[in-house]
Amino acid sequence: MPILVIDTSGSRQAVVLLDGDAVIAGDEWTRKRDDMPLLTRVEALISRAGWSAADLSAVAAARGPGSFTGIRLGLGLALGVASGRGVALFLLESLRVLAAQAPRDGPAAGALRDAGRGEVFASGDVVAGLVRVGMSEPSVLELARLNQLGLGVGELQAIRLTGLSDSVVLEVARHRAAGKPELSGVSLASMKNAGLRESTLLELARRGIPDSQAAAIIAFRRHGASDADILRRYAGS
Repeated sequence: MPILVIDTSGSRQAVVLLDGDAVIAGDEWTRKRDDMPLLTRVEALISRAGWSAADLSAVAAARGPGSFTGIRLGLGLALGVASGRGVALFLLESLRVLAAQAPRDGPAAGALRDAGRGEVFASGDVVAGLVRVGMSEPSVLELARLNQLGLGVGELQAIRLTGLSDSVVLEVARHRAAGKPELSGVSLASMKNAGLRESTLLELARRGIPDSQAAAIIAFRRHGASDADILRRYAGS
């Protein structure tokens, strides 16, 4: 089953279809103002490979650091496809992707990316990435206190990029830090798309609703349940 990979974090951008370790099809381009819409590229790529969106088993997207507009575009599409198809979403650190392109028989390689104004992004530039997606300094400090600036930070960035507030991100992070059930970014985006208010999503996150119940909540909503009905039924732990 193919995996769709999207990287729009830099000036060189790409969409790729993978089947295991094999590249089925790919499209790479240099970002320009009059670029073809990303969705059009993805649809053309899948069609050229002889697949359909229904065949996708997962989606992966570069989460930065890099161009804020590009990252937002790529992650937004990735979240939409993953939530629409009900498949997993994986977030990739862009600089690790760049470093992996170095010759394997050469010396160990790191990666830098132009950040503009004479500066560069360096691997592990997590705090700057959180600020770019709109998180406040106190929220970033709280994530640091919770020790949540590691590998899982990409999903927290993705939650923020869907338009949800720092409060929702922090609730997810608190539950993760405590080893308690948490809602994934894909599930939160899907519930938001189903019409649930942010206050309801925040309360569900506070209650520690497990991600396994997200599909049932969305189905309940689509059968006419109000936000109040959902909160009454899903009391959490």
